[in-house]
Amino acid sequence: MPDAAPLVDALAQVDHGTGSVTGVVDGRAFAVMDSVSATVDSRGATPGTYAELFLTSTPGFCDDVEHRINRANSSVFAAQIVKASPNRAEAPTGPGTYTIATSSSASGPVATGGFLDYDAACAPTPRARATGGTVTVTSVVGDIYAGSFDLSLDTGEHVTGTFSPGGCPALDGPAQTLCR
Repeated sequence: MPDAAPLVDALAQVDHGTGSVTGVVDGRAFAVMDSVSATVDSRGATPGTYAELFLTSTPGFCDDVEHRINRANSSVFAAQIVKASPNRAEAPTGPGTYTIATSSSASGPVATGGFLDYDAACAPTPRARATGGTVTVTSVVGDIYAGSFDLSLDTGEHVTGTFSPGGCPALDGPAQTLCR
């Protein structure tokens, strides 16, 4: 009988996360099938790092990111979490509450977030953007940021949720370009 240890070891390294969204987004429920996070380099005008979080409607999101794949007919919630100052961005290093930024020049512990859909051709369509509320980080272990959110959306809706993601360092790489 073949040795199953290599397969078991490989499966143990796949780090999928969980999460939830309570409430509706653009009139529809959002079922979370996976969640991932990472510390990524800021490529904008302000040097530093920030935490990136994705809750997704499809499983295996980190594998898709590693292979530069967008999933057709899928949905994501994306959030960026940062301690911002005019000259530096810093990803969270421990628990804290981050207020939804209302301008690109916001400073302090801030976050941005929004929901979007990918159609059959993988073209992204914004579904709703967070206009107020908070993202609360309850723990940070390496690239894994766990916590909750309480958001007001530009659709007039209100959602809450939790995230306990798997780590996905590939989020700090090139954007997805293939449609599957």
